[in-house]
Amino acid sequence: MVEPIQGEAGVKIPKPHYLNKVKELCHKYNVLFILDEIQTGLGRTGEFMCHDYNKIKPDIVAIGKSLSGGFMPISAVLCNDNIMQHIRPGDHGSTFGGNPLACAIAPTAIKVLFEEGMIQNSKEMGKYFLESMKHVHHPEIKEVRGMGLFCSIEFFQPGSAKLFAKETLKYGLACKDTKDTIVRLAPPLIIKKDQIN
Repeated sequence: MVEPIQGEAGVKIPKPHYLNKVKELCHKYNVLFILDEIQTGLGRTGEFMCHDYNKIKPDIVAIGKSLSGGFMPISAVLCNDNIMQHIRPGDHGSTFGGNPLACAIAPTAIKVLFEEGMIQNSKEMGKYFLESMKHVHHPEIKEVRGMGLFCSIEFFQPGSAKLFAKETLKYGLACKDTKDTIVRLAPPLIIKKDQIN
């Protein structure tokens, strides 16, 4: 089980084809290939699921957070019939699974991602944001990285991330310090250029 991008670690993006190699190893040794797309799925990285960049199909995918469009808590586990036929009542539980209203909202939220072009906007605005930030030359900034609208800024000095998050909040920008030197930025998929600027 692996995240396609490590979110809490500071938006750590693996080398190209890393997930493909993991899938090959899992297949070779008859091990389930499970992806945690709770943070990276549903358009956040500029594709419907982050693993779509690798053109692979995992055995199991865990999704959540934005599954209801932010309206209600819900999570889900996705897999094919070969896996599902072995799961019996009581084998699987979910903190945010099974709520009837949330289950009714989720398909509509997914439909809206496509109909309103949010996934494409995530790809375009994420690229714009990252390109813009890479032109900011500041002695405190070590690296800017991301995929779609799942981005981070890494600083050199310990404590910089918390300070940055606290200061930017004064200007209406909420970001998360994930490590002592890293802040994660995950703006809404509807963000526009003027808001990024």
